[in-house]
Amino acid sequence: MPQDSSLPNGVVSDTGPFISLERMKGGFKFLRKLHDRVLIPPQVLDELAVGHGGGQAYLAHFGLGDFVEVVTAPPPSITLKGLDFGEQYAISLAMDRKFALLIEDQGARAIARSLGLVTSGIAGQVLAALRRGIIGEGEALDHFQSLLAGGRINRRLFEELVNATSAHSR
Repeated sequence: MPQDSSLPNGVVSDTGPFISLERMKGGFKFLRKLHDRVLIPPQVLDELAVGHGGGQAYLAHFGLGDFVEVVTAPPPSITLKGLDFGEQYAISLAMDRKFALLIEDQGARAIARSLGLVTSGIAGQVLAALRRGIIGEGEALDHFQSLLAGGRINRRLFEELVNATSAHSR
């Protein structure tokens, strides 16, 4: 089950959560209702922009220019060197700003938690949106199905999320 799905209004994100949201119908819409803004380091924007003609083109394509702030992160510590650049800098930015972190890679998430960060993946954010009444049960289930079909979550987690969704509606 996702941990720490209820995060404060501003969050930092790694690349993976954006990839999940890109594949969901209305994914960015519910995230906008959960958070006032999402901070990403330039390294994450560079990863997202591949195939989109640059970072600004990516933000424009998904209508995120007013929601996503690109913020320079401090150089990552040596403890983060085994992770990819986006993960390293996203964790470093979250630590610097004392913001929660959207991150999906399990190894990177474990490292972030060991450093004291509150973390969530997009499945946890869908669950938080459901619990806050931002989306309904049907939309939550559609999002979970999209995450499963896209290989963003596994079958076990999908079933846990479906059970949590039905428990919420009782």
